[in-house]
Amino acid sequence: MDPLLQDRIVDAALALAEESSWEQVRLHEVARRLGIGLSDVRSCFREKEDIVDAWFDRADHAMLVAAAAPEVADLPSRDRARLPRTGARRVR
Repeated sequence: MDPLLQDRIVDAALALAEESSWEQVRLHEVARRLGIGLSDVRSCFREKEDIVDAWFDRADHAMLVAAAAPEVADLPSRDRARLPRTGARRVR
């Protein structure tokens, strides 16, 4: 599987969901948005729920990377636990 194609598919699906709703997103619409065939989308994601899984994997990875940053990793655990409520999004 092509990781760049997977990322493009996830991004296109999210963009379509923002325009309407996730329930209305269809794999053939994702393919059309990217100018690729439905078979190309299905080679990466058999169904729409697989795209959701990839999106959550992306979010998990981003959180782990942020948590490993020295400005976060060096904080006491009590302070790290408070980050989601105090602006963890600023940590890069």
